Amino acid sequence: MKETHYKLKHRVTALFAAAVMLCSMLPGAAFAEEPTPQPTEETVQMEQQTEPSETDTSQADESSPDPGATTEESAAPTTDEPAEENEPYTFDGEILCTYDPSNFVQCGVDNEAAFRMLAPYIRYLHVKDSVYVHNSEHVDHGFENVSDAHRPAGQGDGKVAWILSQLAQSGYEGFASIEPHLSNNPNVPGTGADKFAAAAAALRGLLAKL
Repeated sequence: MKETHYKLKHRVTALFAAAVMLCSMLPGAAFAEEPTPQPTEETVQMEQQTEPSETDTSQADESSPDPGATTEESAAPTTDEPAEENEPYTFDGEILCTYDPSNFVQCGVDNEAAFRMLAPYIRYLHVKDSVYVHNSEHVDHGFENVSDAHRPAGQGDGKVAWILSQLAQSGYEGFASIEPHLSNNPNVPGTGADKFAAAAAALRGLLAKL
């Protein structure tokens, strides 16, 4: 037992001595911290050459165009685009109208001029006539105050006979409705039905002459 203990102690001592010898053979720098490398003059010069100066930056900003800015070339109109035509706009059938000769008389407008202007758009005709008046009391103010200037067709200033002839010559295929407005006309006596019958008879007389 003593012999075994002696051998083990001897081996540990031998290993310790070998470790000491190994450490003495290695350089001391192997266990020292690596020092931080200091920049040399050559490294500093290379960094200064690669870094842009303030002058270079300002020149680059002035030379590079702003994508949002409008240049003279882009702002100038191109000759390929057609010029906008300054022609009067026509409805081209988009808006049609109902023509009423009496309404133009009530507004003091000549029916021939009005009809020629609106003829391409007329699809409906209100048949009534009126005489020109110079007092607003004789102009329609709604159903409560119907003008006494209205007349059966052909008996006023609305040129109804001429308008009917123009429509017939143009091949008019629209509608016409009688709108007498004779309730306050003392020259056409009787009830409402009587006044309407008088207005219908006047229209039939004009149509018979076409």
